[in-house]
Amino acid sequence: PLEIEVEACAISGVVEAAVVKREADDTLHLFVTISDPSVTSQTILNHLNQNLEPAKVPDVVRVMPALPKTINGKLDRKALHGHLAT
Repeated sequence: PLEIEVEACAISGVVEAAVVKREADDTLHLFVTISDPSVTSQTILNHLNQNLEPAKVPDVVRVMPALPKTINGKLDRKALHGHLAT
């Protein structure tokens, strides 16, 4: 996931990125926050398709206003798993 997150953050306009895997169907979900409204999920997928191995390209990209954080300020991946069903 780190390689995917780093590559996503290399896109101009992407501020933060986090990848989680949905175990039920083995899909990768990339959650991002953006600073440029012209950056879309499709823009991000296009970039990742050009720069990552096919197996590392997420199945879903979701733009969020903010990524959930723990009380210590770290990324809360457990909370992101809660967004997988929605």
